[in-house]
Amino acid sequence: MNFWNVASTMEGELFVSTHLTERGAMKAAIFDIMDFLCVDYGDPRSTYKNVPLCTDPETIKAMTDDELLIEFRMWAEETWDNDSGFNLEIVRSQLAA
Repeated sequence: MNFWNVASTMEGELFVSTHLTERGAMKAAIFDIMDFLCVDYGDPRSTYKNVPLCTDPETIKAMTDDELLIEFRMWAEETWDNDSGFNLEIVRSQLAA
């Protein structure tokens, strides 16, 4: 059985959440990044390339897997070069009987 961990660090502290689906892990990761960047739901936000990012939780929850992956990658890129040592990754694991 596969499961996905959202592993993040900030200022030396490690945080992990575990999800039964990759989709759930990507949604949680996007919301964690929004929290880190202090982006309120519904606030307009764009990437450094001026590409709009979705900040509406209902829209994020309704995205397809492919759309979520694209959105997650854009949000993750926004955390590069931060001074808080924030890092986030999704790691697939397996549970064996």
